[in-house]
Amino acid sequence: EKQIQNYPDFYQKLQKQNQKLEFENKNALKRISAFKNENGKKIIPVVVHNIYNDAGGILSDAVIQSAIDALNKNINGQSEILLELYQNQYLKTPDIFAAVRGIANIEFRLAKITPHLESTTGVNRIYTDITSAGSDGPDPVKELSYWNSYQYLNIWTVPSFSQPGLLGYAQFPFSGMMS
Repeated sequence: EKQIQNYPDFYQKLQKQNQKLEFENKNALKRISAFKNENGKKIIPVVVHNIYNDAGGILSDAVIQSAIDALNKNINGQSEILLELYQNQYLKTPDIFAAVRGIANIEFRLAKITPHLESTTGVNRIYTDITSAGSDGPDPVKELSYWNSYQYLNIWTVPSFSQPGLLGYAQFPFSGMMS
């Protein structure tokens, strides 16, 4: 309360930002209703574009599924990491956040059907001679393979040629842009 009294402008801006985020969240939830709903859970189909330029860049289906499983646990606040103790003293998630952590009730699943209505594993492996993601114009990696972001969450895995520490890209549904 004292902070609010000392910095009213900051907290008014914060409140306006929260209202804007709440409005955007409600609109996003309306749009996401177009996705499959199973037992009250929104199912988002995912395509993983496994971009590689040598055998070392090919990821197994098991590795990709493991990453999807981890994504689902994290988005729904069920990850073991969120519940671990830091230095055997307290949860890594501070109480202030743990108290409001919710369950998104979303599940990401590898797509079963392509945009051309063909059967798929949800993993699209693409060989390329590209050795750098580049910095001008559209991303050459994403130009190799892309599925409609209004229907799929696009994830691109890349060898370490792009940037040190960067292992992939994502394209969220409804964002409307490829890069």
